[in-house]
Amino acid sequence: MFHKKFNTLSTAAAVGTLAILAGCNADDVGSSSQEGASAARFVYTTAQSADDTRVITHRVAENGLLAEVSSYSAGAIGGQSVSGVETDDILAVVGGYLIVLNSASHSVSVFSINETSGELTRVDQNEAVDGVQNIHSGGLNPVSVETFERGEKTWVLVANQGVLQVCVNQGQAQSVVGCEDQNGQLVGEPRSIVQDERNIRIYQLVEGMLVGGKTLQRFAPDIGALAEISVGPRAEQLAVVTTGIPNAQPDVSSGYVLPSQGMTYSIVNRADGFSLADAADLGFGQVAGTHLVRWGGNGSALFFANASLTSNTSHLDLVGVPLLDSESALRYVAMPAKGYVSAMAVSMDGDRVYAAENATGHVYQFAWSDNGFSPVNEPLVASGDVVKSMMLSGGDQTIFMLTNGQNWQLTSVGVSGDDLSVTGSVALPDSAGTGFRGLAVYPSR
Repeated sequence: MFHKKFNTLSTAAAVGTLAILAGCNADDVGSSSQEGASAARFVYTTAQSADDTRVITHRVAENGLLAEVSSYSAGAIGGQSVSGVETDDILAVVGGYLIVLNSASHSVSVFSINETSGELTRVDQNEAVDGVQNIHSGGLNPVSVETFERGEKTWVLVANQGVLQVCVNQGQAQSVVGCEDQNGQLVGEPRSIVQDERNIRIYQLVEGMLVGGKTLQRFAPDIGALAEISVGPRAEQLAVVTTGIPNAQPDVSSGYVLPSQGMTYSIVNRADGFSLADAADLGFGQVAGTHLVRWGGNGSALFFANASLTSNTSHLDLVGVPLLDSESALRYVAMPAKGYVSAMAVSMDGDRVYAAENATGHVYQFAWSDNGFSPVNEPLVASGDVVKSMMLSGGDQTIFMLTNGQNWQLTSVGVSGDDLSVTGSVALPDSAGTGFRGLAVYPSR
């Protein structure tokens, strides 16, 4: 199925559609990787280099201190995604397995996890070929991975970003002169980019092997590249956010030739497998920086970062979508800040949203209700570093953060009511090539 255009709904209509999805019978649905409240014993991140991607394992002590265990090759070259836009949603733990997206290699690695030591063993994805093999992602630049359970089976979704276009215009969004690919080659209008390589793929995970790969959705180039996907807590819904197409020409009035889009689907179980239906587009207008989407833990809300309702990109933006009230409007907060939201985490019950601002490393905390966002206390300063990734663990009692300042660090933050405090931090190896990407914990949240 190729999805070129989305139904653009009014706010009330869009929220009403989502409310219907949120009200399905729980007996008919599954569970996503968001569920659970086990304390993390191991934390994983990836070190990226032109020679290799390595998965770095750290043990978590009861006091929150971190100690490196070992590193393991992902069997793929590392480095920045060839699209030029990085997201950090490239790791996922499901059961006793760690899934790793290799953006620059367009492949997926799967590791089995030793529950006692945290050690990893890469699982061969093609026994017919000598050596331990990865599986191709089914597109270009895999950038986001999600898992869910349905029918006593484990399913893995992979979002392939495709080639990110950079377009040039003369100051008006519809006046497109030309678009360049990641190599700076002129490729004409956005829709001339190959669309089959920008998609969402689904696999079943069977004893560590990804089997039965199928394309659930293809995306037209003129909506921008995929940035991140997120499965709802009961595996009923899928949220998607796109990067939009930046304007490469300086001194123009429009920051984006095509703005980013936030959209939702229902995940439908059919006789021949899953499909996506009921597409709803939540149009935001201009969008700046990293693009993130998270569900409120119980499915009552959906959060987008950097989703501005105006063309003003000089502040840090969050948008919340209440799903259970068809009369509700989008809830929007704009905080005075020096940059965009570089990382975001949401509590399991959806009443706390944590957002990191990229220029200063400040981590803001918000209480969330149907009335919107309310700031909580002063922001936590993460050693003046840029927070690249963050995730909650252990019944929302710990936040793990991947930061980059004078050096790369892995940091644990204790959550006690409204108070945040750093409980442990460890420097990551200096020889990491282009840096580190992604976070995952075992057992999964």
